[in-house]
Amino acid sequence: MSWAYRCKRCRGRNTLKHKYEWYKRAPKCKHCGHSEFIPPPGSDKKPVIGPVFYLDKARQYRTDFCVCEGYHFTHRVKSPYCIHNPEYEVRVRCGRYGELEADVRADIARREKEESIELEKNNTAQADAIRQHSEAA
Repeated sequence: MSWAYRCKRCRGRNTLKHKYEWYKRAPKCKHCGHSEFIPPPGSDKKPVIGPVFYLDKARQYRTDFCVCEGYHFTHRVKSPYCIHNPEYEVRVRCGRYGELEADVRADIARREKEESIELEKNNTAQADAIRQHSEAA
């Protein structure tokens, strides 16, 4: 993941490999060589002596990123191979493993039916246990 900052002098965009706070020596602006950065807009931080981080507005307020196992990099939620995508299993089994889409969908429907039957059995067993417990008391 890269981190975007703006230079205090030239307002140039600088991309760093790590968060600014992780650096022991202040990185320099690649455009002008200055080492101070602007605080984020709307923050309560005042410009201080020494660098302060600034993220682009679009990246600062973005909360739709994901770090699941679907991709090896940070990506947006519900991307094609993100596990939060409702079509994730179909895409993975068809795209990566070469199964037919009709077979995958039939397998998913069968499994959902089995899970609903199992859930119904568990619910009736719990209801019977509660009923027996209340009758014994």
